[in-house]
Amino acid sequence: MRQVLDTTLRILHPRFRRPMRHAVRWGHGIAAMLILATCLWWAWHDYNPVVSGAGSPEAGKKAAGTAPMESLPRVVLTPEEQAYLAESGPITVCPDPDWMPFEYMDDKGNFTGIAKDLMGLIEARLGIRFTYVVARDWDEAVAMSKAGEVLILPFLNQTPKREQWLIFTEPLLLDPNVFITREEHPFITNAAQLTDESVVLPSGTSTEERVREDFPNLTIVNVPTENEVFEAVSHRKADLTLRPLIIAAYTIRKEGFFNLKIAGQAPESYGNHLRMGILKSEPMLRDIINRAIATITHEERESIVNRHVNVKIVRPMDYAFVLRIAGVLALLIGISFYWNYRLKKINIALNESERSKSVLLANLPGIAYRCRFDPQWTMEFISEGCLQLTGYRSEDLLHNRVLAYADLIPPEEREWIWQTWTHAETEGKAAHMEYRIITADGKTKWVFEQGVFIYDDAHTVRAIEGLIIDITDRRNAEAEREKVVRELRAALAEVKTLRGILPICANCKKIRDDEGYWDQVEHYVSRHTDASFSHGICPDCLNKLYPEFSKADADIEKSDPARPDPAPLPPAEE
Repeated sequence: MRQVLDTTLRILHPRFRRPMRHAVRWGHGIAAMLILATCLWWAWHDYNPVVSGAGSPEAGKKAAGTAPMESLPRVVLTPEEQAYLAESGPITVCPDPDWMPFEYMDDKGNFTGIAKDLMGLIEARLGIRFTYVVARDWDEAVAMSKAGEVLILPFLNQTPKREQWLIFTEPLLLDPNVFITREEHPFITNAAQLTDESVVLPSGTSTEERVREDFPNLTIVNVPTENEVFEAVSHRKADLTLRPLIIAAYTIRKEGFFNLKIAGQAPESYGNHLRMGILKSEPMLRDIINRAIATITHEERESIVNRHVNVKIVRPMDYAFVLRIAGVLALLIGISFYWNYRLKKINIALNESERSKSVLLANLPGIAYRCRFDPQWTMEFISEGCLQLTGYRSEDLLHNRVLAYADLIPPEEREWIWQTWTHAETEGKAAHMEYRIITADGKTKWVFEQGVFIYDDAHTVRAIEGLIIDITDRRNAEAEREKVVRELRAALAEVKTLRGILPICANCKKIRDDEGYWDQVEHYVSRHTDASFSHGICPDCLNKLYPEFSKADADIEKSDPARPDPAPLPPAEE
C-alpha cells in the first residue's frame, strides 16, 4: 500500500524545477482515480484478516493432507553433529499433558497435538527419534526440566525466568492473540478506540497486566479458567476477550460457542512465539534442531494447525480505512486540479509577458543582446533588430557563426571600447558608450551601447547583457548643428557693432571715448568698427565754405548737364 501511495504522490506532485509552463496535466487526475480503484480492490482482498470459527474436523484432515510431512529432504549433518547425536543417548522430551490443542495426552495415553506433529517433522528431517516422558501436569514437567531429568520442553514462550536454565530454539509456531466477540460486534481495528466495553481474561496472566497498561479504556473482568472466559463473552457477561488464535478457534469449536467470532488481531507484540526449551548444557543440540526448524515451511505449519483446528480466514472490508484512502486520494486529485488551474493562469500570464517582450524587442531601434566578456564580443543571444541595424541576421552573429560583433567595429575604436568595459568591470558599474559600426552594405552608423555584467555565485563574470541603439540620425543632426554654429561664429567674427549711449558734442559733433578724450566721429567709429571713412563735402557746406566753387558748379551744370560729378576731395589730415 505504501508503494501505491508513493506512486500516487510522484504522479501528482508538480515539477517546479522545470519551467512553469510545463503544468500538471489533466491525465494525472485520471491516473489517481485508477490508483484509487486499485487501493479499493486491495483493501477488499488483502487488508486486516479476521478469523472465524472452526469448521469440521474432516475439513481439517483434508487440509492437512495437502502438505506432505516430508516434502523437503533431510538435513545433512556434519560428522561432528552425527557423533554428538550418537553419543548423547536418548533425546528426552517432556510435554504439557493438558494444553489442548498444542500438546496433550489422548484417551489412550499417547502424546498428541500440534507440538507432536511439528516434532515429527523435526524427527523426519534429522533422522532421529525423541523419547517422550509423561508428567502429571505442567508444573511437574517444569520441575523435571530444572532437575535435568529431561533435555527438552517442547512448546513454550521464552521468558527471562526460563532463560535461567534453558536456551531456546527459533520459533516452531507463531500464534497471534486475537479479539473474541459475539457475532453482532463490529470488527476491531484498534482496541484503544473502544468505549464503555469490558474484556474478560483469566486471572494472573501476563496478558491481563499488558491489557491494563495498553488499553485503560477497557474494563477488565477476571475468571478462573479458559472455558469460563469464552462462556462470559457468549453469555453477555463481557463484550470481548483477548486470547491466542489457535486456542480460541479450538475452544469455540469444541465447546460449541457458535455465537462467537474472532473479530480482530491484537498488536504484534502480543503474539506467542512458541519455541523448544533445551537445557543450557546442550547448545549443539539446540543448533541441530534449529537447522531442522529452518526447513519447515509455512504451508506445513498451516496444514498441521488445520489438522487440529480447522481455521477459516475471512478478510472483511474495513470501510473506515477505505474512506481514509479515498479521502487522501480525493485530496491529492483536488490539489492536482487546483495546481493545474493555477499553472494554467500562470502560463497565460507568461505567454502575455513573452508576447509583450517580443513586441518590445521587435520595435526597439536597435538590439538587445547577451554576449561573453571577450575581445570578439561573442554573442549568446541577439534580438531580431540585428538585421535592421547591421544588415546581418541574428544567426550570423550568434557564437561568431559568420562573423563576430567585433568585426563590425572599426579597428581604431576597438581598443578604447575594450578598455571602457574593463574599467567598468573593475569598478563594478554599468558601461555606456557611443561608437561607430560598419554595416553589411559598407555604411557607417553611430550606435549607443549600455550594458551590465552578469556574475555567478563565485562573482566571476558569466556574460554581459545590454542594449545597442542606432543614434545615427541624432549624430547627423548634431553634426549639422555644429556646422551652423561654426558658420555663425565665423560671421560674427567679421561683424563689430556699437551698442549703448555715445556722448557727442552738440556743436562740433566730437565723441567722448571711454578714457574721457573727445575725438572726431570718424576716428571713433574707425577704432571701434571695421568701417573706413572717405571725406567729401555736402552742397550746403560747399555754399557756406566755398561759395565761389558752388556758383561755378551751378553754371557748369546749366551749360553741360551730362558732365560727371567732380572727384571727391582727398581725406582731411588728422
